[in-house]
This record gives sequence, structure tokens and C-alpha cells, in this order.
Amino acid sequence: MSRGSDLALLVEFQPIEPGALLQAYFGLEQQLAAITGKQVDLVIADAVRNPYVRRDIEASKQLSYEA
Repeated sequence: MSRGSDLALLVEFQPIEPGALLQAYFGLEQQLAAITGKQVDLVIADAVRNPYVRRDIEASKQLSYEA
């Protein structure tokens, strides 16, 4: 991740309007940082376009939470 985060997470959001998505994204990022005390980077799964990166992610991802 570009900022050298302590924690990088791949996230998926249910389809919502762009404004609500921005609020959900940054709200989640801030809440996770507050809970963990670590710098957090979130990557939206649909934004990963590089097939090599996507393959590496798919090979190592683990479901942590589903709502």
C-alpha cells in the first residue's frame, strides 16, 4: 500500500450510491484505525484490475467479517 500501512484490508461494499460509499469507506477506515491503533489501508475489491495482483490476493485472502 502506498502509505506503508500497518494493516491492509480488501473490502467489498453492497451496491450503494457514491456519496454513501465514500462515507462508508472512510468511516470504516477511521474506525478500524481507532480500534487497532494502527494505520489502515482499505482496498475496494472491484478496484483491483491487475490480473497478477488479483491472483495473489485471491490466493491469500481470508474472510474476516461478513454482514
